[in-house]
Formats: sequence, C-alpha cells, structure tokens
Amino acid sequence: MYTFSRKPIYQALLDAALRGITIKGIVDRGQFRSMQDLCNPTNGCELPADFINSDFENAKLDKRLILANDIPMFSTLSNSEKISRAFC
Repeated sequence: MYTFSRKPIYQALLDAALRGITIKGIVDRGQFRSMQDLCNPTNGCELPADFINSDFENAKLDKRLILANDIPMFSTLSNSEKISRAFC
C-alpha cells in the first residue's frame, strides 16, 4: 500500500486488531516522513524512548493507544505512522 489518509480506514484497522484480528501490511517507506530522521537502511529505526519502554511494549493495543495519545510526537504522525507505532 502506498498510504492511507482516510480516518475510517485507520479506525477499521484498529477496531479489527482490538477484536483480535492480526493486521499486517506493506507500505511505502516514503510515507513515514515524521520518522525518517530516526531510520536508516542499515540499522532500521530507532524509536523515541517514549515508544521503547516496558509499559508500552508489554501493553495490549487498547492500552498502547491510550499511552500513545500522551506522547507529543504521536499527534503529528500520519495514519500510516500511527498504525506502525501502535502495532510494533
């Protein structure tokens, strides 16, 4: 998928995941503009510390979404980027 900007698609994916459905996708790397400075082809992405702590990593999706809303960077992400942060 190149990208998706429609909020209903974003919400449908989240709702499906909250029902226990496994969500997988392939998206264009260029759609992760807000995180490009955190990523490189050799080492992958180094996420902000807010996203790499045991509370976030061990939380179920519904809790991750609550935690993510308290992270300033999350509000500026595209729908594609938000999905990648929620599911990682």
